[in-house]
Amino acid sequence: MRPGFPFHRWRYALAGAVLAALLVACGAVKEPQVIILAGGGISASAVPEPGASEGDVSIARGQRAYEEVCAACHGMDGHGLPGLGKDLVTPSEWFLEQDDESLVQFLKVGRTAADPLNTTKVDMPPRGGNPSLNDDDLMAIVLYLRSLQEEQ
Repeated sequence: MRPGFPFHRWRYALAGAVLAALLVACGAVKEPQVIILAGGGISASAVPEPGASEGDVSIARGQRAYEEVCAACHGMDGHGLPGLGKDLVTPSEWFLEQDDESLVQFLKVGRTAADPLNTTKVDMPPRGGNPSLNDDDLMAIVLYLRSLQEEQ
């Protein structure tokens, strides 16, 4: 067997994310219309919904972004998928100690598998692998996660 990147589908997601970032950076497109998600899926709704303003930071917006990007590893219900993403509904002590801005900063950079705090030993890509997520999207995701935790 030929040695290579151990997560076959991640290779394509990473390539798509890099391509999208390059196209946005060079001004070829304002915002990608199709995003290859970290879990290998494809989202055609990375563009904000009609009527949603740039400053719209709502739980509903966070839920949409979470379901499109984060659910690939953390599950649609937020309870995590074995070997991929942690449970976000029953958060860790680390999560509870973070304020919303700190969590947004964390989502921006992600966490490598080599990080000692990464107990799954699976990379969490910056912005969940979707470079088109802006700060308002990330804050909305944080608000959505906090609302899931309040339901417990």
